[in-house]
Amino acid sequence: MMLPSGMMLGRYRIEDELGSGQAGVVYRAFDTAIERVVAIKCMRTSIPALGPSGTVVRPGLQFEEAKVIGQLNHPHITAIFDMGNADISYLVMEYVQGETLKERLAQARTDPASVPQVLSFIVMIARALHYVHQRGILHGDIKPGNLIVTPQGTPKIMDFGIARRSQANRPASWSVAGEKMVWGTPGYMAPELFESNEIDARADVFSLGVVAYEWLAGHAPFRGASVEAVLQASKTRPTSLSELGDFDSELSAGIDRALARHPAQRFDSADAMADALEICQERWYKEAPKSNQPDNVNLTQTVSFPRLDKGRDMLFADFSDADLADVMKMSRRETYQTGDTILQEGAGGSTMYVVVRGRASVRKMSGTKQVEIKRVSRANASAKWLSSVRCRARPPSLPWS
Repeated sequence: MMLPSGMMLGRYRIEDELGSGQAGVVYRAFDTAIERVVAIKCMRTSIPALGPSGTVVRPGLQFEEAKVIGQLNHPHITAIFDMGNADISYLVMEYVQGETLKERLAQARTDPASVPQVLSFIVMIARALHYVHQRGILHGDIKPGNLIVTPQGTPKIMDFGIARRSQANRPASWSVAGEKMVWGTPGYMAPELFESNEIDARADVFSLGVVAYEWLAGHAPFRGASVEAVLQASKTRPTSLSELGDFDSELSAGIDRALARHPAQRFDSADAMADALEICQERWYKEAPKSNQPDNVNLTQTVSFPRLDKGRDMLFADFSDADLADVMKMSRRETYQTGDTILQEGAGGSTMYVVVRGRASVRKMSGTKQVEIKRVSRANASAKWLSSVRCRARPPSLPWS
């Protein structure tokens, strides 16, 4: 049933339809109590076992999505705020402006020069997945349609509708009350889903590997004219990226590892996958033609750093000018917009960030609100020094203010 504009669901006023799927219809709505725009997912009362797009969904369990992700708090995961039933079961979610990765991939083929940006996106999603896995939750349906990109370029994972909880050091059951069903999206589902009722975090690693392959290669690794053909193709090894074009051999090997048929041959965690792709990203910057590298600077002219007060800046206190020049050769500059998140606690990684212009805010959650505990600005010697050359900051980072 289509809900008309202006209709009230509890305190929420329906404004417009955003999209629909096998499990329900999503609307933009307005929370009249808190006065904010939200997204509301209204559940269908009857859900087919296999939808026309090939997405297999499970009947009932309509509020399990809210129970699973309501406890999560991460900048790359859409939040659930509320749930209710007013003749229609519904979930109230964070409203995220932007486009899905599926929409973005349909618009243009990946340019070779954008490979590091693709890897940065995949790394962010992998870190967010690791955050989810550490809390005993498996997503189960990672695909371009469930990844949204904000206007600022920030990716977010959506739709935990078939997510599962897992016990410590134990896989999750992928059945309901012993019911033998397979849930997910053909072409993105790990092979073990067809062979066992139990999966672990490596199934999400496989799905993210499919997304990375599709983005880099310009087509999905598993293709077919029917759902059955896609399912059959997913049981075979896809053509490696290195066989398709001029891709870094280690990057190709990393994607192959994520797509390994047997879980034991994949990365042990999404975090390990992110680490491997970050290394490939760094190598791209070192080896790519200079014309493809953003924000290049003629480092041969950078031979002294008179504005660096080494006595005040303990970080560089023991660095000679030659040492500092070496740091610059390994660095690049990134620009962030107000509100962008650069670094999330517990996300991992090996990059040091230095503010060269503007300010960054360090915040922590206090209840349901973010509280600023420190502000980092360029009002120090190293920032003034670095603002005259070029510094790397791998995205993303702390909220700019």
